[in-house]
Amino acid sequence: MSLDVLKPWTVDFIKISIEDWQTKKEKILGLPDWGEDSLWLNDHFTDFAYNYQAAPYTQEFLEILKPDLIPLVHHFAGHFEVLSLWCQRYEKSQYMPAHSHGASGYSAILYAEFNEEAHESTTFIAPFKKFADGDDLSWKPEVSEGDLIVFPSCLLHHAQPNKSDTQRTIFSFNMKML
Repeated sequence: MSLDVLKPWTVDFIKISIEDWQTKKEKILGLPDWGEDSLWLNDHFTDFAYNYQAAPYTQEFLEILKPDLIPLVHHFAGHFEVLSLWCQRYEKSQYMPAHSHGASGYSAILYAEFNEEAHESTTFIAPFKKFADGDDLSWKPEVSEGDLIVFPSCLLHHAQPNKSDTQRTIFSFNMKML
């Protein structure tokens, strides 16, 4: 008698470490309008206010990261389009509750200001429960500043409250599969 463990479902994540991050970081962080008061909400800064449209700096953002996105283009055989891009900044105690980005395909998070000793990465919640007890199954990728994580848009995820005096800044975008 033999025992075979079959694993029919997996959830793939892609991690890209941006080359020459310190040079690109300065350019990317210069793109959002940090001085626009209406973009500072009670719990964080967000320029998602473009109502599901790409931020005005989308093309410039993509141009800065173009060489780093080539593996992603190859992985998806070039069959995707960036639908929306936005930035979020979290000061001390600020967070993002659990949410998904719908069923548009894939989403990405670029950790633009991220202190590994002070911040936590995004928590992703599996699309199914633990079989033994029915609890949520979650995962936090190990990331560094300048890392880009790509994940299925439909996955619930959240950012824990920032426990540090050091701000945490991410850029996120949704990709439609063509």
